[in-house]
Amino acid sequence: MGAIDHFFQTNLDIVFFVYGMAFLLMGIAILLQPKKLSKLSLAHDIWLLAMFGLTHGINELLDMWAITRGSSEVFAIIRWVILVTSYIFLFAFGRRFFEGNFKNRAFRELSRYAGPALGAFILTAAFLSSDFWKTGSNLSRYFLGFPGGLLTGLGLLRYKTRETQLYTNRLPIKYFNWAGGAFLCYALLSGLVVNPADYFPANTLNTQAFLALTGIPVQVFRALCAVAAAYGIVRILSIFNWEVEEKLHETIEREQTRFSDLAQQIPDSVLIAGLDEKITYVNHTFEKVTGYTKKEVMGKNLDILKNGNHEDSFYRNIQQTLASGQTWRGQITNKKKDGALYTEDAVIFPVLDKNGQPAEFVGISKDITDKLLAEEKSREYLQTSEIINKILKLSLQNKPLAEILQNTLNDILSVKWLSIETKGAIFLTDEKTNFLKMAASTGLGEFITKICAEVPAGRCLCGRALLSGKPVFKSHLDGDHENSYEGIHNHGHYVIPITAGGRVYGVITVYTKSGHIRSDYDINFLSAIADILAGIIRRVKLNERLALLKELRLKALETRDTNAALKLLTDNICDITGWEAGEVWLPSLNKLHLYRFYYHGKSGHKLETFASQSGSFIFKKGEGLPGVVWQRLEPVWFREMSKCGNLPRKKLAMAAGLKSGIGIPIIANGEFIAAITFLATEVKIGDEEMADFIGEAAGQLDLIFQQNMLAEQLVQTQKMDTVGQLAGGIAHDFNNILGAILGYTDFLIKDLKTMPRQLSDALEVKKAAERAAALTKQLLTFSRKKTAIRRVINLNDAIKELVLMLEKIIGENIKLEIALEEGVPPVKMDPTQLEQIIMNLVLNARDAMPKGGAITIKTGKNLFAAETAPAGLKAGNYAVFSVSDTGSGMSEEIKKRVFEPFFTTKPIGSGTGLGLSIVYGMIKQHNAQIIVNSVLDEGTTFTVFIPAASESETTTTPENQVQDSRLKGSETILIAEDDETSKAVLLRVLKEHGYNALAASNAMEALSLAKEHTGEIQLLLTDIRMPGKTGIELAEEMLKLRHGIKLLYMTGYTDTDILDKHHISNEALLHKPLVYQHLLAKIREMLDKL
Repeated sequence: MGAIDHFFQTNLDIVFFVYGMAFLLMGIAILLQPKKLSKLSLAHDIWLLAMFGLTHGINELLDMWAITRGSSEVFAIIRWVILVTSYIFLFAFGRRFFEGNFKNRAFRELSRYAGPALGAFILTAAFLSSDFWKTGSNLSRYFLGFPGGLLTGLGLLRYKTRETQLYTNRLPIKYFNWAGGAFLCYALLSGLVVNPADYFPANTLNTQAFLALTGIPVQVFRALCAVAAAYGIVRILSIFNWEVEEKLHETIEREQTRFSDLAQQIPDSVLIAGLDEKITYVNHTFEKVTGYTKKEVMGKNLDILKNGNHEDSFYRNIQQTLASGQTWRGQITNKKKDGALYTEDAVIFPVLDKNGQPAEFVGISKDITDKLLAEEKSREYLQTSEIINKILKLSLQNKPLAEILQNTLNDILSVKWLSIETKGAIFLTDEKTNFLKMAASTGLGEFITKICAEVPAGRCLCGRALLSGKPVFKSHLDGDHENSYEGIHNHGHYVIPITAGGRVYGVITVYTKSGHIRSDYDINFLSAIADILAGIIRRVKLNERLALLKELRLKALETRDTNAALKLLTDNICDITGWEAGEVWLPSLNKLHLYRFYYHGKSGHKLETFASQSGSFIFKKGEGLPGVVWQRLEPVWFREMSKCGNLPRKKLAMAAGLKSGIGIPIIANGEFIAAITFLATEVKIGDEEMADFIGEAAGQLDLIFQQNMLAEQLVQTQKMDTVGQLAGGIAHDFNNILGAILGYTDFLIKDLKTMPRQLSDALEVKKAAERAAALTKQLLTFSRKKTAIRRVINLNDAIKELVLMLEKIIGENIKLEIALEEGVPPVKMDPTQLEQIIMNLVLNARDAMPKGGAITIKTGKNLFAAETAPAGLKAGNYAVFSVSDTGSGMSEEIKKRVFEPFFTTKPIGSGTGLGLSIVYGMIKQHNAQIIVNSVLDEGTTFTVFIPAASESETTTTPENQVQDSRLKGSETILIAEDDETSKAVLLRVLKEHGYNALAASNAMEALSLAKEHTGEIQLLLTDIRMPGKTGIELAEEMLKLRHGIKLLYMTGYTDTDILDKHHISNEALLHKPLVYQHLLAKIREMLDKL
């Protein structure tokens, strides 16, 4: 122990040196530590601790100087002032530090003045003592050093817990403990262990007592405390560095966030990599472009983006540019996550450190893949447009098809971007064989040209494209490339069908290098050219077919026969198209089925067998190919008949090797005339153009048929007019004869009243004459020359009068049944037109029953309210009659058109189609209605509704009931009649009834009589048709001679045109043969008018 004491006693200067240097270095470290921007409360007060360290350290070094070099009073005063000053700084630091921890306001106010007060106290007490230096030193230790050290130590221990939340896991807690404990020890050793003095506690607890107790000077322990405190404080200062680091990190993070936000908003890709080429940052655009996520690329080498297409020198150039601190700009192709390549416009620049050296690299790039592709496509499009325009110009030139095809092929093979070899060919489809025939070729050897001269459908790549109508691609030779030869080099093919309207006109085939990847753009380009070629070929084919159609039409017109035209059409289409068989199917008379009218086929045992065995087949609508055509009334394709149902002749067709069929309806004037079917031994692809051609050919027949029908109708009309004129002429002459017979018979009846037997004979003669008059009326009805004169008619009586004639015209195989209801109201209509309506309906019913049947005529009556009246009728009372048959009936289509003019279901040449249309017109003229009810295979009923005559019309006294006394007169009547017999009868009738009658045989004679007669002539009775001037011309001149004369006309014709022209009404007209009571009544009626 003595050795240790001796060592420290002899080396106390070293202790003071360590002691002083510890605090001095602590003070310097505190002052040098950056803390201006610190948010820690310690930063605001620690300068006081630094001042303590500096002053106290200097004091201890001065103590060391005093020990080694001696001291003086001035030096002692300086040392003492520095010591007191140092403790004041320590006390001030401790006070502030401590009060900052506890936040006690009263304590802060008290402690604020404690330092100065204690300093004044110590200074005063020191001056008043006998030993200023010792007393001043001890008092400063007691009142400043001790509380200062104590407050500092406690403050450090407390501070670490207060600031923990700011620097969690980074605050140097153990160093706060270290420094706090050191200052507490130092407060005890430096503040309480003082120099010996004669006052308490310096007289008990002092340096000598401590030395005696421990054997070691207290300065050694103070020095250790100083070293420990300085070490702890210096280590605590690291919190300021950590704070700076935190702020720096925050700043960096904030800047990084700002940079990241900015980078994320940039529409271009952003990538940052270190000098080791490892990725440290990417933005969303990079993720979107490459397919990588940020997590997947962070820390990865840039090699993951390299595509292998750029050479190493390319990447070395980038590295050298960046290493020199320069920016690299250019296009770079990289690889996406899925392996796809993309090209970017990139700018890569280095981020330099403070020394101007690259620290990392930033790349900003824009994906220009689409742009480059668009530019490339634009160049391709321009070239494509040039080629297509060139081919389009070829199509407008009047050049042979073979030359156009060869030039087109050469243009295709000249396209630079099209990845094909300069080899290819164009094939055209042979319509008859359905083979492909080579029409143009380039770069093909002689052998391949020979074996591919003709290619069947379905064989090799070209045949498959023909069969499917779709593009075929092969990247290399395989089993589908059937046309091959030894030594053929491996290659691929594009085969593009030339199609339009569902038909394959041919194919374009071009060679590609083996392994070529299929390109939709290539196919689209070739398909566009194929479409142009299809239009060119179609135009050529159309011109050829137009010429054929023209020739066919001329031939058909020459035939002037419908059936012959159908045969001609069938023969020509078979020859043109190569179809093996053609058939013409006509509807039966009853329209129930189709039968084969004509067959055209190639020679051969199988086809001849088919022709003979299938000829007896008949087809209803929807059965077999002909029946389906009849049902649909449009072209029908059966591509593979073996797969079709409802084909009664399927087995026969299969046995004959027939596989495909097409049917075309022949329609004339809107009506089905025939079905033409064509059959082939090859599977035919649905060809719209072929169907159009056949349809156009059929349309030619439609026009021809209509022309023939119009011609036949014209002939029929002319025939009817001729017959009508003949009938009218006969009826006119016959009427004159009958008029004479009836007149003289009436004379006889008057004279034979007393001779019953002779009177009976005369009455029979009159009946015969009246029957003959009815016959002439029917002749006029047939010739349509009877004027419509409406009279009140009993419907039942009118039908009874027609029964005998109707039975004769319907034939013996048809039974006529009459069912007349009692009480049918009378109607007002033209009797002749009523007869014509009934006759036409009966004749129409007869024609519907070629094999016989029954016709029923019924009458009845109906009273309709407004809501129950049939369409077209008003409410009221109606007389009804119907004509029913048991014939074939009508379809809905025929019912809709049955009243159309010239519409007929009868075979060509068997009817005009006018009968029912005339009936309909007559019925409408009388405000009546006709309704059709028909059921196929059961029969048809026509029902006519005629408005009942009004009561006033039915109560009029008939003309033949006028009293004979009222028929007489005394006026002068001039007769103009060219028929001498009729004239004689008229003269006698008029004279017997008291009239003064003058008679002339023509107009000139009548005018002469009128001029010579001196008396008044009250009425002119004239025939309309006479030799020379007509009766109307006579009347016009007569009016000039005698202004007040009455005019009454007679005719055996209708003379409708003359009557309408001169406005002559039925009131001034009598029809021959004359009923003389009617004549006398009409004369009396006209003369009695004012």
